[in-house]
Amino acid sequence: MDLLNKKEIYKTDQNNLSPETIIEKGEREKIVLSIINSLPMKYRVPLYLQRYESMSLEEIALILNITINAVESRIYRAKKN
Repeated sequence: MDLLNKKEIYKTDQNNLSPETIIEKGEREKIVLSIINSLPMKYRVPLYLQRYESMSLEEIALILNITINAVESRIYRAKKN
């Protein structure tokens, strides 16, 4: 599924939610982003790229000039923190 299709699905999902649910999801996402931003840079960047930029492990590895295993490890450790 390409990024455009994911965005369209997200828009459709948003249209079916109550205003309260949309606000709750937004608040929850702010908290998650705050936690991500508090992580050390080596864990923050791979997690952010995967979650918010929808990049594959391979793309992240290329950008950061590290192995795919290192990307997986950093994302795992970021989520564990």
